[in-house]
Amino acid sequence: MPETDTNPWIDPSEIRRAERKLKAVFQKCNIGFENLVVVGSVALGIEIRSSDIDFAVGTSHVKEEVLSQLSQWMEFRGERPATPTSTRLLFCIMDEGRHIDLNVMSVNDLKLLQANLYAAAAQLSIQDRKLIIRRKTELRDKKRERELDEYKTELYRRFCPSFVWSPDDEIVKALAEEFSRRGDPIPDWLAKKLAR
Repeated sequence: MPETDTNPWIDPSEIRRAERKLKAVFQKCNIGFENLVVVGSVALGIEIRSSDIDFAVGTSHVKEEVLSQLSQWMEFRGERPATPTSTRLLFCIMDEGRHIDLNVMSVNDLKLLQANLYAAAAQLSIQDRKLIIRRKTELRDKKRERELDEYKTELYRRFCPSFVWSPDDEIVKALAEEFSRRGDPIPDWLAKKLAR
């Protein structure tokens, strides 16, 4: 996480604890994962109090193998676009009330994401970070969740142009349609997002 004077809300010790929790999950799996890294708002130093902690990890294993292993220990949140020609798998686990999201992708996609994030972090000034944090906090406090989601999506499109980013609403609708198509019950976390 970049060193700034913006006083990020998430303590580094909490991030380290989340990382240890994910590594403990990996040790229970029979497949390999490479290079667990912090991504998202925390990696850029623009998180707010309610932010999830986002991680990404690379793997050479196919989707079915990853699903069969990680879904034993984490909640599967769906398959999402990564680059225009690839996808990533999103899993979630709770850590003392905070969502820990894990994006599983190919090793090459992970390298590309890291390169995008490093370039963005180098370009963001302390003032830039302060303005982004202020805007995100304002939208959250006013409970303008859709606007906050759209704002975050635009930030990632700007900072990580090699990846495909969609507003959460679009992803939620697509996931709900997939559950309905399969005749499976919609999980609680997805039902709550649909009710927003």
